Amino acid sequence: MRSYAARSGDPQVRAAVHNVFGRLEGRAGRFDSARKHFHLSRTLLSSEPNLYLSASAWLDEAAVLAIVGDIEQATEFAEVGVAEASESGWSRGKAAGTGTLAFFYLATGRLQQSMKQLELASTEQFSSASYSLAIADTTALAAIAQGDYARAGSALDRALLRRHECEPWYVFTAEHTRLRLLMHRGDFAEAVERAAECARLAREAGSTTWLNAFELARLEASIDTHAFKSSEVPLNEHVRESPLVQIGSLYSIVVNL
Repeated sequence: MRSYAARSGDPQVRAAVHNVFGRLEGRAGRFDSARKHFHLSRTLLSSEPNLYLSASAWLDEAAVLAIVGDIEQATEFAEVGVAEASESGWSRGKAAGTGTLAFFYLATGRLQQSMKQLELASTEQFSSASYSLAIADTTALAAIAQGDYARAGSALDRALLRRHECEPWYVFTAEHTRLRLLMHRGDFAEAVERAAECARLAREAGSTTWLNAFELARLEASIDTHAFKSSEVPLNEHVRESPLVQIGSLYSIVVNL
């Protein structure tokens, strides 16, 4: 695909291909490579602008930045992406970007701004099972931040009824939030069991990023059950090398354009 795009000589075609490969690299956990693709996409579009492709590159790179823990820059990129998606009339991009901003604002302690973005997201024309699950996930996170665990559980339960219609990334994001909810409620034994099952599913799906996140959640819940000392936790090499471990963060995102 890349060779055909290069032969075409069309900057927009080449930019679209870089966006696709950027998303694929990001999903595979190759974050530096993903960012290079998004940067090349925007560079190509500087000579032949296309707001749709540009918005996609900004929003997708925001997702990668969030995964590696740079939420502040991720927020800046998402804000640009939402603005360009709105200007271009791209409803799906605006919807996904608005939901993403809600998550980023929440992750940086801006609860009111997050709630405003969630309200805006609910008014968007674009809708799908995956998008609804993403919004429910962020709604649950906001409820957890407010100490309303019942509302958080309800939001996740309703949205996950359609999990078979959703892409795995969204399901894993919601399941990770459910693990956080279980630990907030003190249900550590259930969290250990559920995290192990989620890790199995992530392994089968070939999602290294989520496999690492679920293994970390399982270890955290295991420590809280006092089954063993934290100094004795046997981190495997895949988990030890994960950017999520290196920065001490467990951020996840909702963008999948």
